[in-house]
Amino acid sequence: MSDMEKFYLYVDESGQDTEGVYFIVVVVILLQGIADELEKTVERIERETRKGKSKWRPTKFRVRTAYLTRITELPELEQAVFYISFPNTKDYTKLTAIAIAHTILEKATGGYRAYIMVDGLKDKDRSQISKHYIRKESGDENSEE
Repeated sequence: MSDMEKFYLYVDESGQDTEGVYFIVVVVILLQGIADELEKTVERIERETRKGKSKWRPTKFRVRTAYLTRITELPELEQAVFYISFPNTKDYTKLTAIAIAHTILEKATGGYRAYIMVDGLKDKDRSQISKHYIRKESGDENSEE
């Protein structure tokens, strides 16, 4: 059990407002020790760029640009950001789960435990992703949110 990898996944999607024309899921996957330190770094960058905890759309363009520039320079995010694009579909919950499962399978080299945080997910969808799709896709009965 001690050699089991512990991953933290941060998941966000975009495209539901396009009525299914396109749907993109972005997953950031980090090993446990990296996730804790990176969270502090990102919070510092949010303060320094004046982005803060504000939502993306109302944030000024120059603030978004400064924030993204700083974030993309972080070495901890190299080979940690994955995305999958799905055209012409509205099966958002299932596709989010598939993106998560593919990301885990890309990074895991053996036994693992995954802690998954999906931005803005409803309780019903969270349960559906956690208990059905991820286990079904990855074959891992230890996945949890």
